Amino acid sequence: MELHKHLARYSLYRSLAVTTEYQLGRTIRLFEEWLGHTATLADLTDDVVSRWIRQLETGYAQRTVLSHRTNLLMLWRDCWRSGLVDPPCRVRRVKKPDPCPIAWTLCELQSVFRTIRALTGHFPDGTEHALYSETLVRVVYDTGLRRSDVWRIRRSQITPTGGIVLRQAKTGHSHYPQLRPRTFALVGLLRRDPVLACPYRDSSAFYSWWREHVTEAAGVRHGSLQHMRRTGATHLDIEHPEAVSDYLGHRSPEMKRYYVDRSISTRNRQLPPEVA
Repeated sequence: MELHKHLARYSLYRSLAVTTEYQLGRTIRLFEEWLGHTATLADLTDDVVSRWIRQLETGYAQRTVLSHRTNLLMLWRDCWRSGLVDPPCRVRRVKKPDPCPIAWTLCELQSVFRTIRALTGHFPDGTEHALYSETLVRVVYDTGLRRSDVWRIRRSQITPTGGIVLRQAKTGHSHYPQLRPRTFALVGLLRRDPVLACPYRDSSAFYSWWREHVTEAAGVRHGSLQHMRRTGATHLDIEHPEAVSDYLGHRSPEMKRYYVDRSISTRNRQLPPEVA
């Protein structure tokens, strides 16, 4: 059996999200590119998969390699449970990298806002560059929402007091973030629904525009929506570390270590004695 056909079966009975199925399919395609032929269940052996992982390590980040290894083993183990193949036994290991999230300082964030307010012109859908960009940044900073959730917020999900009621796309968990009055007022100025839908048909076009006209123009380290999510979590952690998990929509408190930039949030860092 071809591996991508098993993925279709796996997705059917596991009710996989579209994004999850895409990531698994991407892993299969990378495996096939390395194999030079369509991957079948016969290719699922310790030696073959280990050599593929070793090759991935020469061109991809450690976290990316770990993700593809996990994806393939997930499918492999499902094939084994179905009685189709032998189980994986000694597949090349990939060390899980220690998280090192990077956020903006408040000075960088202020520079981003100054740059955004000076923008002129409109996106292809007619939305003003400055209004959309400031609203987008403030919404993500206030709520800590993921891109997938921010871009699909509808007006019907926003309460009269600036609360948002949604089910997170990634986890399926309900979540209730809150907007500041200033952000809520900006949202009211955007005459569109979903309010913050990507202003380009292709999200990569938006990110290219963002890099050129916002982060490079502001002279800050490049980052976009995920960067804003980390920035909000980092600055919240300084005064209210107990609130970070709820802000991020996580149920596991330890997940915050993937978002909090400790170079910013850690106060009173101790130094060795000064040398004259």
